Amino acid sequence: MAPEPSTSLPPARPADRLDLLVESAPDGVLIVDGRGVVQTFNAAAERMFGYLREEVLGRDVRMLIPEPPARDAGVLTGDAQSSDARVARTVEGRRKDGTTLAIDVTITGLDVAGGRQFGLFVRDLATVGRVEAQVRQSQRMEAMGRLAYGIVHDFNNILTVICGYSDTMLAALPQQHPLRSQVVEVRRAGEQAATLTRQLLAFSRRQPLCPRLLDLNEVVLNLERMLRRLLGEDVAIRHLLDPEPPIVMADLAQLEQVIVTLAVNARDAMPTGGQLTFATRAVTLDERQSLAEGVPPGRFAVLTVSDTGAGIPADAIGHVFEPFFTTTAAPAAGALGLATAHGVVAQSGGHLTVTSEVGSGSAFRVHLPAAERPSPDPSHGTRPSGTEWPVARGTETILVVEDDVSLRRLTAIYLQSAGYVVRTAADGLEALAESEQAGDPIHLLVTDMVLPDMSGQELAVRLRARHAALGVLFVSGYPEAALQRYGLDSAGPHFLQKPFAPSALGQAVRALLQSAEPGA
Repeated sequence: MAPEPSTSLPPARPADRLDLLVESAPDGVLIVDGRGVVQTFNAAAERMFGYLREEVLGRDVRMLIPEPPARDAGVLTGDAQSSDARVARTVEGRRKDGTTLAIDVTITGLDVAGGRQFGLFVRDLATVGRVEAQVRQSQRMEAMGRLAYGIVHDFNNILTVICGYSDTMLAALPQQHPLRSQVVEVRRAGEQAATLTRQLLAFSRRQPLCPRLLDLNEVVLNLERMLRRLLGEDVAIRHLLDPEPPIVMADLAQLEQVIVTLAVNARDAMPTGGQLTFATRAVTLDERQSLAEGVPPGRFAVLTVSDTGAGIPADAIGHVFEPFFTTTAAPAAGALGLATAHGVVAQSGGHLTVTSEVGSGSAFRVHLPAAERPSPDPSHGTRPSGTEWPVARGTETILVVEDDVSLRRLTAIYLQSAGYVVRTAADGLEALAESEQAGDPIHLLVTDMVLPDMSGQELAVRLRARHAALGVLFVSGYPEAALQRYGLDSAGPHFLQKPFAPSALGQAVRALLQSAEPGA
């Protein structure tokens, strides 16, 4: 039987491989002969200087580098005496349109059969500067994210105490008590502070999300009434929505937060009024289009929020997503506004970019991964509403492990008031000692996820070796640590996110204890 013809390509010759390497190089590569005449001009050099290669090949290299330093002139004009010359200089290049650019040029002598030649490796310093600036900005954002993340745990402990005692006092005070309105204000302030912690977590990209399929057009339209009151009568709102609504998988509250933030930012850019436009579209970006959009290739649902305001200066546009950066005397939209929006979009797998021109307004574009429209659910509208929890009372024994003394005391007071027998510990070792001393079995462990001497997960494993039927309720101000490091689901009854209300604690405790009862 005759062998079947091969469909594979023949191996590339060394010269072919060299040509491919030169052509794909990110820097400009030129090869000039001993007289300074250009023999090779790669694609990166075309982009850098604005010439097509056929316009450069066979011509003097000084059309691109007009005035080389004296030490390099011999190389570039063919007067160099050594073929192993290697020099590196910062010089001025000239583009086809006559503009100049600062470039780094490394020149290396080449021994070839046809005589002396020189390789020039050219790097645009402006591009290098932009890349370095992007790296520095990314590092600053990451450092701020780590700082925000580190603050949140202790802050959430404090907020849980503030809101918990406020709820306890409100439950005890009669409706007509003169102090009740003041306690309500304290509780409201606690809620506002809790919102701030969620913003900090969103900025640091560690806020746990509750994503679901959303119609992007519907989200925008549902915010219109609120935005009209928020923006004022002198700002006109226009919608240019895709007739085929783009679908995304996102957290509704977080997406609404992004839209409101961008709208308020636009209002601040139009102090005397103007027009705010919301546009949606579904796109599939190839490699070329992705470069123009500034996002990776793929399928996206795009929301564009554009204004007719003053625009952003070129020297400021690279900083707009940094925390506390503002181009105005006072950041009316909030010091963390755009930084938080950037974090939320990134956490959802998307990209937030901006283009602007002074005097012509700005356009912020939210690219979110496109999702498929769900099939109609025939049972929609017939499902029963969520089950209401009964009064969260019981008589079981609960071990509370929390290193924050105020929060530990509040948790114990609430659970004791609901009828439970409560033991407390400040860390894992103290909790193990408490379990040894307990005469009766411990039914439930309520523990912080991060303890001074061990993790809550490790403590639960060690206690279950002694109390096989032990239920566990984890609480944490570290949402990402709880969800990813320990593989937990924040929607389940075994996890409670700080800050939490005492009633939420009571419901979670009762649910776990009931699930452990025989026949449950």
